[in-house]
Amino acid sequence: RIKDIERKLIDLKARQLQRVREIRGIYWTCFDMTRSIRRMEEEADEGASDSRAITLGGAVHKLLDEFSLSLKEAKLAELAQALQASFVRLARKTDLISTVNFDPETFAVTIRDKLVTVINKKKLSAGKQQVFAIAVLDALLTCSGRSLPLVIDTPLGRLDSKHRERLVKEYSPRAARQVGVL
Repeated sequence: RIKDIERKLIDLKARQLQRVREIRGIYWTCFDMTRSIRRMEEEADEGASDSRAITLGGAVHKLLDEFSLSLKEAKLAELAQALQASFVRLARKTDLISTVNFDPETFAVTIRDKLVTVINKKKLSAGKQQVFAIAVLDALLTCSGRSLPLVIDTPLGRLDSKHRERLVKEYSPRAARQVGVL
């Protein structure tokens, strides 16, 4: 009877050992499968992150373009207001220009009178063109926020006496810290 029980015990231990081997085999198969799944997930994540990065990069580029355009439009609007204010301060006829606009693409200046009619800058008198050019310089210096030296060659040559007086009193003292008038 003891020998019978010992044989059964040996048989059970052999089956147990066989089951442990089977479980180890299944465990290592699961481990390999898990490792393969993780590798595939990482590859998928890398591909997804690459395409996501490309998508996000495009979105950021578009957003920066929009921001750049809105910033440019805001700066041009500020420049237009400064130009209009400068022209009104320097010109004898303050009602000549009602609005000033800049094209954000070409930076072309459009001036309009009170009737919203476009004024051709070439049809202005030489003196008005000179005052307008000086007003542009003044507006650029004002909007830049920088203290830059300024040299102007014969700004008074085309101006009548009233415009000369306004330019000397209104513009020259406040144009810049260093002003050279030739």
